[in-house]
Amino acid sequence: MRKPLKNSWQTIGRRQPKFMTQAERILIAHNMLREIPFGTKKGEKGLESLQKYGVVADSFPLHEGPSKLTPHGPLTDRQLLAAFWGDVVNAPKEQPTDIIQKYFGPEMGFYFIFVDLFNKMLAIAAIVSVILFFLGCVIPWTNLKAVTKSVCLSKEYLCPVCDPSVCLLEHFKDYCSYYTKFCYDNFGTFFLGMFISIWGTIFFELWTRERNLHKVKWNLMNVELDTAMRPGYAEQTDAVEKSPITGEMEPTMSRQSLTWRYGAVTLMMIGMILFIVHFVLLTTAFQASMFKHFVKTGQTNNLQIKVDSFGAVLQAIFIVIVDKIKKPAARYMTDLQNCRTQYEYDESFILKLWIISFVNGFTAILYTALLKGVFYTNPGDTKIYNDFYSFRKDICGAGGCSEDTRILLIFIVITETILMKTTAKLVMTYLNYINIQKKFQEHKERVQWETAYLYGKMAERAVLEHVTEIIHRLTMVLFCTTILPLLPLIIFVCNFIDTRVDAFVYVNLRRRPIPRKVTGLGVWYFIMHFVVVISVLVNALTSSLTKGFLKMEFHRYYYGSLDIYIQTRFSKFAIKDFSKSVANKLKKQVKGIDHCLYNRPYRYPPDNKKLKYQSSLIRFTQFAYTAGFIIVYQHVVFIMHALISKSIPNISTDVKEYLYYQITKEKRILRKHRNQIFMATRRSENSNMRRVTITEL
Repeated sequence: MRKPLKNSWQTIGRRQPKFMTQAERILIAHNMLREIPFGTKKGEKGLESLQKYGVVADSFPLHEGPSKLTPHGPLTDRQLLAAFWGDVVNAPKEQPTDIIQKYFGPEMGFYFIFVDLFNKMLAIAAIVSVILFFLGCVIPWTNLKAVTKSVCLSKEYLCPVCDPSVCLLEHFKDYCSYYTKFCYDNFGTFFLGMFISIWGTIFFELWTRERNLHKVKWNLMNVELDTAMRPGYAEQTDAVEKSPITGEMEPTMSRQSLTWRYGAVTLMMIGMILFIVHFVLLTTAFQASMFKHFVKTGQTNNLQIKVDSFGAVLQAIFIVIVDKIKKPAARYMTDLQNCRTQYEYDESFILKLWIISFVNGFTAILYTALLKGVFYTNPGDTKIYNDFYSFRKDICGAGGCSEDTRILLIFIVITETILMKTTAKLVMTYLNYINIQKKFQEHKERVQWETAYLYGKMAERAVLEHVTEIIHRLTMVLFCTTILPLLPLIIFVCNFIDTRVDAFVYVNLRRRPIPRKVTGLGVWYFIMHFVVVISVLVNALTSSLTKGFLKMEFHRYYYGSLDIYIQTRFSKFAIKDFSKSVANKLKKQVKGIDHCLYNRPYRYPPDNKKLKYQSSLIRFTQFAYTAGFIIVYQHVVFIMHALISKSIPNISTDVKEYLYYQITKEKRILRKHRNQIFMATRRSENSNMRRVTITEL
């Protein structure tokens, strides 16, 4: 028997209120204080302006008493949340989302529902990815043994990976360990890319369904957007115009002001993006310098790993630095834009914050996975080493670009997600708890609003910033799981810890926020949809261009086996085509050597005098094969995306029936009310007619 759907009567947007909740009292008081004028000048109104001018120190709503359980009296919502949500002992249990919504407002409720659903879906993705990863390590891939054998028994030498005047030749067999295990590059991880794309679609559809369910459950179906003028908007306006709705004169911005403001914001965003891209190119230049440093100091063991790790550390540190300044930068640009309503302001701020976060977090990863080495010519081209900023000299190691991307991704995840986010949050929460306990001991006799002032201040639009981090992690899972299969497990653990720490902090260590009437996550819904769709293309590109599985399958299709895969994957370069001094140096290093290998596939050998070192016809055949795979991959996933969207309706049957019942009920009541008015009017008219007739008689 299905459980009947009932909407909560203790919600902000309920249709038939029985009494006023604390959230509604807070909202009413906040809206009244926001509109009360305190002066005659433009913009002199509202409590926020008084705080800005320093007249009022601070303002915040009070919590419902203490968070600890009391032996007498009814329990408050705060005590229930502290005991069954913020307590570490109850961490594995389901979140009390209805009480969260009732106490903190719908915005906080939607956020924790979103994170809870994300964690549940991450658990599934983590299980599948871990199974496929370990199967790839355990299963003896007999068809790939030819590749391992050709590397581990190879007598070939790799060309210098940096400036040939400094770097030396390397034994190809030194990279045998890269090819003995296929944990990251096999059919299982290839299938994982398609699974993650479909997983993202299912997650998005389930979130849409969950959001609509709680919109009905929390009576938010008829919530209208707040079109009131944002505090601070009038202060920056330079014109007035007559409102077509109210007919009153309202402050506005002139066309000239709008032009220079939007132009300045656009230039700032472009400059921010170019700054991030420039640092990625700068990192490649530093890596080339580190090659020279390690060779000159004799540290040639695992040279490629050392240089890749150095570049990954630089990039991770840069990402952390930009992550610290992205919020003030987005806030400054949004303030300069001066949006009229708070809703427009939030959307503009979120969009800027996400663009900076996306470019900062994924430029280096996508460059390493898709573009690194594409513009490399050959080891004898000295021009590419003369330009410090040139990325044409940047080439993947013998392990392939997949290995370089994996090293970069591991350092970014460890530095940004594990250390700077999760671990730092745990440490700061513990220190804040100790600090607040000391303050409470010193102020035992003070009243509640004075002790509540000791709590940490809730950042403005803190929920929006938390969603930024969750969407960033979702993007990382969708884009990078094929490269690092253990990523969903890492993100799941970090998310679980962060969610429970946030629960403890909001109930015990932060002031109570002002509830907001929202119907979801706002513009994040459309950003998430964009990320899910674009992840299909990214997974198709990484599966075909970054990983070696598809390249091996093409070689098997073209040559019938993998016996000479390495000979085609790496092209030959004649030692005599180096400069005379470099050639003599390399011949002294390895006597009798006449060629070396460099990591560019299907290029004509040195004995082809007309076309040597240029891409062969097989290379164009492989390009067509890869392009065909990308097209088929996208169409298959998008067809499955459409089927899943149809099979998971946005509104469940219970919700549809409930809405139909509510609409029918309202129509019936409205018809009854209109009928009563009509009958009353008819009776009044008949009575008047009788009076007229009697008077005439």
